Amino acid sequence: MSDSIRLLEELSEDIQSRLGALTYEELSELMDRRQIIVDQIEQEASESPLTEAEKQCIRAVIGRDTTIQVRINFLRNEAAHWLKQRNQAKAQRSVYETAYTPDAYLMDSRK
Repeated sequence: MSDSIRLLEELSEDIQSRLGALTYEELSELMDRRQIIVDQIEQEASESPLTEAEKQCIRAVIGRDTTIQVRINFLRNEAAHWLKQRNQAKAQRSVYETAYTPDAYLMDSRK
């Protein structure tokens, strides 16, 4: 088995073992590292074909990716909810802020 595939498997297992405790930033960084490894595997596969054992290992890693995708979607939805609440609070706060020019004159005319 190639070193890149072994690294992919180890990194994927590390991500899954700490999935609940990872912040968005940490998860993003680990997924970026993982993508670099996947790119290396693709480059190696273009130079020489993968063995059946290597293909099986990659399929196993891909099969366990659903838990990572669920966590990413959860974090994305959580961030979207926070942004929505923040925008609502900003809109409510702007209603109470003064929207007039402080040195303007109010003219009242009598009929």
